[in-house]
Amino acid sequence: KDVNVIGFTSSRESEGKKFCSVNLAAAMAQSRRRTVLIDADMRRPRVASYFQLESEKGLSNYLIGECTLKEVIHETGVKGFDVIASGPIPPNPIDLISTPRMEELISELKRTYNTIIIDSPPLGYVSEYIIIMKHTDANIYVVRSDYTTRFNLEKINKLYDERKINNISILLSDVKYSR
Repeated sequence: KDVNVIGFTSSRESEGKKFCSVNLAAAMAQSRRRTVLIDADMRRPRVASYFQLESEKGLSNYLIGECTLKEVIHETGVKGFDVIASGPIPPNPIDLISTPRMEELISELKRTYNTIIIDSPPLGYVSEYIIIMKHTDANIYVVRSDYTTRFNLEKINKLYDERKINNISILLSDVKYSR
């Protein structure tokens, strides 16, 4: 497609989801695809710290109508690669993600960017990703070697079997080549 929306999730924190989403976004930008990375993990925002960005205004501000899209887009220093930080941690992230403003955001970004990457909360804790998934073309589920348990994978398998999640790929992170 001319425009791809790629979502990242995992079972729980510390599986490498943010690392992988940041690096894929940078690689896409370096391949001359105008790319934006959205930090939709409003419970544990970390993407802004990768780029030493002030996260005063971000996704949460935009979704409540407190600022414009232009105010929340930050350049990263990599040509063609921008970031939307999560902004202040709201009391109700799931309610914000499910507003029509989220759909408006994705539609507006599709006019400017070739690739939109959404870093979202782990599936094991909250269900924001199920809502975000209606905007994605591809879904990447990050599994960390020697960290993610089979128990953690049961949820994603169940969602897939129930056809609540589709177009899912597994990315195995932190593999020790010696093993």
